[in-house]
Amino acid sequence: VSAKDRKKQFYLDFDGAMANAEVWLNGRKVGERPFGYSSFRVDLTPYILYGEDNVVAVRLNTEKFGARWYPGAGIYRHVYLVKTEPVHVAHWGVFVTTPEITDEYAEALVHLKIQNDFQEVVKGQYAVDIYELDNNDVSGEKVASVSKSPILLDAGRSVSDSVSLRVKSPKKWDLEHTNRYLARVSVYNKNKLADVYDVPFGFRTIRFTHDNGF
Repeated sequence: VSAKDRKKQFYLDFDGAMANAEVWLNGRKVGERPFGYSSFRVDLTPYILYGEDNVVAVRLNTEKFGARWYPGAGIYRHVYLVKTEPVHVAHWGVFVTTPEITDEYAEALVHLKIQNDFQEVVKGQYAVDIYELDNNDVSGEKVASVSKSPILLDAGRSVSDSVSLRVKSPKKWDLEHTNRYLARVSVYNKNKLADVYDVPFGFRTIRFTHDNGF
């Protein structure tokens, strides 16, 4: 890890590790997760050695899990090393719902959580833009946006907020037409861009009725 990254935050995101994961960095335990089907994150920042090699060790233990089937063992999905600024979108910190959809417009309700890892209060801001997204995950035309909104971030805490955006003439998602959009959240420490977080989503409705079912 470069010495230039001394003020950054470092995390390991595990998509799946079976079972009872324990994680160490440079001989110091940084986290654990019981069982093995859930994704989880550990914070490496306190024990990073800058300008030197760092050693991660992961111990998995399936000895206590007898079953009628074999669930497997080991790190069985991706592991990501995440580097962020101290002010950033929290883990899984953006979620989009679509509470209203018509042929004329659709509402995208963007829920977000922003983390402040500084030991001081930060006057932050965030902005949200929505783009069309093609089948190769390339963003296209911007179709909605919300300018910077202020948000006060307490030291070492996360703050949640939400914002509604209206998209005109939405291209709906269905099995034959897999139209998607991209919500991009930009986070600022004062006026300096600190983090950008993208979430793909689609506009669709589901409905149950007493006569037609699903």
